[in-house]
Formats: sequence, structure tokens, C-alpha cells
Amino acid sequence: MYNQTSDLRSQLVIDNINSAMDAFNVTLREKAVKWYTHVLLKDYMKYAGDIQSAKNGYIDQICTSKWVTYKMKQYNDGTWLNPSWEEFHHWIKLSALGASDDEINTVIEKLKNLGLRIFPDVDAGAWQHYFVWYSPSSIDHNDIDKDAARGELEEVYMPSVYGTGSYMNEENSFEFTASDQPGEQYRSVPYSSCFSSRTKVLMANGMLTEIEQIKVGDHVASPHGPRSVMFVSTPNRNGRTLFIPTLGSKGIGCLGVHTRLVHSNGEMEVLSIQAQQADGEEELLYDLILEPDCTGLFEYFVGDEKMQFLVASEIPSFSTATVTEKVACAIILNMIKASLKPIESMKSSMLSQQFNHKIQMIAFQISAGLLCNAAQYSTPAVSHTERFKYACMNFAEYLKDAAAMFVSQDGKYNAAAGEAFAHLSASRLFYQISSILDLGYRKPALMPAKKDWMGLSVLSIHTHSTSISDMCSTPEIIIHLHQFPPMKHALTEGLDQFILHVKKVFYISCRNENNDNEFDLSITIGNAGLAEKVFNAFTHIVLPLHHGYRHYCMPVFSDKKEIGFLVMDVRMLSEAEVEEEKSASSGWEHSSNLPLALRLSEYANKKLFVLCSTNEANTSK
Repeated sequence: MYNQTSDLRSQLVIDNINSAMDAFNVTLREKAVKWYTHVLLKDYMKYAGDIQSAKNGYIDQICTSKWVTYKMKQYNDGTWLNPSWEEFHHWIKLSALGASDDEINTVIEKLKNLGLRIFPDVDAGAWQHYFVWYSPSSIDHNDIDKDAARGELEEVYMPSVYGTGSYMNEENSFEFTASDQPGEQYRSVPYSSCFSSRTKVLMANGMLTEIEQIKVGDHVASPHGPRSVMFVSTPNRNGRTLFIPTLGSKGIGCLGVHTRLVHSNGEMEVLSIQAQQADGEEELLYDLILEPDCTGLFEYFVGDEKMQFLVASEIPSFSTATVTEKVACAIILNMIKASLKPIESMKSSMLSQQFNHKIQMIAFQISAGLLCNAAQYSTPAVSHTERFKYACMNFAEYLKDAAAMFVSQDGKYNAAAGEAFAHLSASRLFYQISSILDLGYRKPALMPAKKDWMGLSVLSIHTHSTSISDMCSTPEIIIHLHQFPPMKHALTEGLDQFILHVKKVFYISCRNENNDNEFDLSITIGNAGLAEKVFNAFTHIVLPLHHGYRHYCMPVFSDKKEIGFLVMDVRMLSEAEVEEEKSASSGWEHSSNLPLALRLSEYANKKLFVLCSTNEANTSK
């Protein structure tokens, strides 16, 4: 699941998975002797017609002074090699011949009385725990990474009684780890970053106020002056462990030791991290959503009486956002606005964790085939066109208007809208919409016509706690696909941020003598020619692709440690489509994207409404 999913990967609880593996190793070791016995028995059955007589004959053979004298001479001469190993095999062969543990322990004591040296690790009562032959001594992800990295080998369509079928790649993993399912303990559904009720907020007047006391219209301090609170987000904590949040000088990154935090008087490095456990199941968390302004930032200061750190609210920053990211955010907001009633109805009929799981499943279903399905929609009316133009040109005002749906009629936080936005904007659906718009000249890969070319688009690289420029001085990406020659692309812009937008399309002819339909893909980031450290991402591509298109989110590793992820997609094209696409890319501008953005929005709105209404109806039944 970790290797072949994207949205789910960040939700996997690695500590629980490791604990389960440790427990499995204990179980495996407990049963290993029985298994080894079973294997030996298969051989002994070929030669021993009467197992009981064979067992007695074996005991008579080794429990003699002659045999013991011979073995002790070997021991004293230094020619008895691996004595523990040999003695263990005598006991295990007796076990294969039907001897009980007590019988074998009796034989051991008898041999000791005859003068045989019995070694402690295979002595009576200890030999059942002898595992020198058992290698590796424990099984972990390193033993299966190579096979698991290949991902799935086939996509199988699964009909649904709810009217919406799906394909197995990410959805099966979500289902296995859903509430009340076998893998529930291995997944933790993420929420937006929030703070406990007693967290202090630095107000515009310099005073400190507990976050639970802050109201709409209050003014808080920010690096760019006082900011008005538009609404206060108050989701349930649901037992989550809280840590200090961070907004570093290079953007929002993962919190860890050595992370540099921005505070009210400068920066400081994290030396250690302490967790704060939940007070109870009904505990609320808090986040301040500030009115947008010209900075495009949603920053404020939180902490305690001694120190306050710069943090960002759950609404994404748009100060450095590209035009396509703003449009993608507008599409997500429009989706929620168009389906707000069925979303609220779903929320009211489910537990919080079930609702979050359902929204993530819906995001996955919408993203499947997004490009080709949206391409079949006609361009909507002029009013929709003007709305998107307004969103791009006046994004701060647009966000302020859209944020009204996050506040209920009684002035309280609308958790249904807030949680839906948090999950949809953090899912691969957002990245897919952005990438489709970033490279708007690309052809939708409509099937089933035979296509011999692969359009491989490297969209972006996301690092957890450092930037690309910190990792290597002159980075480039190198594509290695199957037996085809490697392809290179230099990385030049945005290297000092946690998110690097690559937006590079590679065209590869897949014609080959063997008619291969499986391709191992590796992407190297760095510059191997300068003997610098390089970083690698791996996946496995299986043809044909459903809808002729597939989106990938590949973990990026450095010395077997994940340091980020790479977003890409693959389309199958004809040679004529490749030439047409190359020609269109040279004169393409973002202004040409509006019809495509409108079609994406129209498709996503209708799909979300149908899926939420279907779930609402089934829940009611």
C-alpha cells in the first residue's frame, strides 16, 4: 500500500505496522520448528513405512556409547564443526518421526549421562527456540520492498451496489484500512492542523489570549500587521496526538528534530519534540481562519507565555500559488458549495472518522478518469466563465466570499464543509486538477484505440523538511524506463522551496519486439556526474491504462529513507497526437486554459453531488 498509493501513504501508521510485524515474527518463530519438522517429515515418509519403528531405531542408534565416544573424539580434536546445529537436527528429526518434546528431552538427558557434550542453546527445554537456521532473524519491509515496489500487476473493475464502480489501486487500500476493517489499526485519517484549547494566540494589541476565547472579528498579530478573524475552525480531536506546528522560512514542512521554526523574534532549531496526549474523546481543537488580504498568507502566532511561533491556518497560502493552483482551489470550493446539503447530511449521519473516510473515497472516485471525462463536457455558460476570471484576478476577495459556507446560520463552524475542503484540497484530486491545467495543451488519452506512445509528465517534487537546493547544487531529473535510453531535464526554478513545479512531458515510443506491457520506471533527482548525493523514486507501469491515463505519487528515497514524493502521470497517445501536442505546447498560454477549467469544474461538481447524494440515500436506507 505504501508503494502504490498516494493519498493513503501519509495516513499509514508506521509504528503500528512495525509492531504488527514484530508480533508476526514472534508467531513465526514459535511455529518455525513445527514447519521445519513438517518439511523433514515429507522426506522421511519416502523411506520409513513404520514411523514408530523408525523413531525407536533412530533413538537406539544415537544413544550408544560407541556413537557418543566418536562424537566426543571429534569435539576434543576440534573436528566437530557446528555441534549445536548437528544436535538440533537430531532433535528435529526425532520430532519429524513423531517424538514429543518430552521424549526428546529424555533422549537429551540420556545422552548427557552417556558423556555427550550438549550445548546450552540446544539443551533440554531450549532446543525449541534454536533459530540459527532461520534467516533473516526477523522479517520487515526490506525483505519485500523490491517486490512491493512493482505495485499492482492488473487493474480489475469492481461493480458496486451503490451505483459507482471503481478500480482497485487506491480504493482497495482505503477499504482494507477503513473503520471496522482488518487494517483499521494501520491507518490514521489526517485532519487539518489545529491547536488545543489552551494554546495562547498573540493578539494585535500584544496581549496573549487562549485560542478557545477568540471570536469572529477579533484581530490577531501577523508578520504583516493586524489580521481579522473570519471564523474559528473547531473539529473534534478524536484522540489525535498533537505536536508543535511549524512554518519555516521555506514554507510549510514536516516537523522534526533540526526543523527551523519561525517565532516572533527570529528563528530557532527544534532540539526535541514532546507529544501532548488527548484529554478525552469529545475534546475540540481550534484553528483561526483569517480574512484574506493582499499578502496571500494566513499566518498568525501561537505558543505559550514564553514563546510564540508562526503558524499557518488550514486554508492554503496563495502568495506563491500559481494561477492554476488558484483555479484548482476555486474548483474545489465550487464543488463543496454545489454539494453542501448532501455533504452536511452525510456528516450528520456518520461518525467523524467514517465521514472523513467517505470524503477521501469520493475524491479518489472523482479523480479516476478526470482528464478524459471532463474533456467530453461542453463549455458552461458565460456566468461560470466570469466567476473563474474573477477568482483568478481577485483571489483574496473570492476566498472571502467562498468562506461564508464554512460558517453555519448560527455563526458556528460548519464542520462538514471544513472537513470536506481539508480532505479534497489535500488529496491527489487537487494535484490532478492543477497538473491538468498546468499542461493544458495535453491531449486527453481516450481509449480504446491502439496507442504506441507514452506521454510521461513529471509534474512536481515535494520534499518534507528540506529544499532541492539544500540537497544538490545543480539538480536534474533522469528518467529510466525499461530498456529505453535515459532522458534528462535540468531543474532551474523554485529550488529553494519545499514544492518544486517541474511540469515536463517526456514522449516515449513503446514499440518493442517483445510487445512488453510492463515497464519498471525509476527517476533519479540530483547530478550523479558531480558525485553528489542523488535521490530516487521507483514505480511499475502496466499497460493498458484504464482510460488511457494514470496518476502516480511516488515516494522519493535517500539511503532508504523517504524524504518526499514525486507527482507524475502517464497517458497513452498515438504518434499523430504526440506531434499535435508538441506543436500546441509551443504557443500555449495559461489564458487558453479557461474552457478546460470550466469543463473540469462542471464534471467535478456533478460527480461530487451524485456521489454524496448516493451515499446519503444509502445511509438513510
